[in-house]
Amino acid sequence: MTGTGEPASGVIATDVDGTLTWTDSLALFARLFALPAARRPDPARLGMARAAFVAEGGPLRDRIKAGWWAWGFAGMTDNTYRARAEWFGIHVMPRLVRADARTALRQRQAEGVRIIPISASCEEWMLAWARTEGLGELVIATRLERVCGRLSGRLIGRNCRGREKVRRWTDLMGPAGPDEAWGDTSGDLPLLDIAAIGRWRPFREQPFRDERDAILATIAGEARAAFPEPS
Repeated sequence: MTGTGEPASGVIATDVDGTLTWTDSLALFARLFALPAARRPDPARLGMARAAFVAEGGPLRDRIKAGWWAWGFAGMTDNTYRARAEWFGIHVMPRLVRADARTALRQRQAEGVRIIPISASCEEWMLAWARTEGLGELVIATRLERVCGRLSGRLIGRNCRGREKVRRWTDLMGPAGPDEAWGDTSGDLPLLDIAAIGRWRPFREQPFRDERDAILATIAGEARAAFPEPS
């Protein structure tokens, strides 16, 4: 990973949760939209979560995520999920972006730099958000499996984190790394390592606690109004 330096023109690959945002979008999406059955003890759902944990293989973090996703969303119809994910990307994600990150995004876009989000969160709301921000149609993110029109609770491929970010990048963009990469956790380091310039935690601004709580409460109310029926 390179340190600081002159900004590179061309292509920036950026992590989203924590790097651009002041809270984790996946955790917030789950709080808003997990199936009602996931909010109470359920041996059947626990069994699905355990099975997903075992089947995922790979790093512990990825297995935990697969089990957690099976617990909260297995059985949700694809139409239900997509409607909520698109709404979340358009109406919620912009409010989670740090002020200094938003300034940087707009500045780099004005310079003609292509910005590609690469995230362990799910591609449906990442794509909806990227369109809203004018970032285009390409995002690299975690993908969810569907079976007979419903979420199976399993991932397609691996959680888009760590070396998987690099693998997915090279599959789409070729062997050359991005001109610049932004990240904030150990799961971003492999991507920063292949970039000409890697920027570690480049953005720090976030709302004060009372403001954050008010934003999240407003979002929760809007979600209940937009989707009054149970998931």
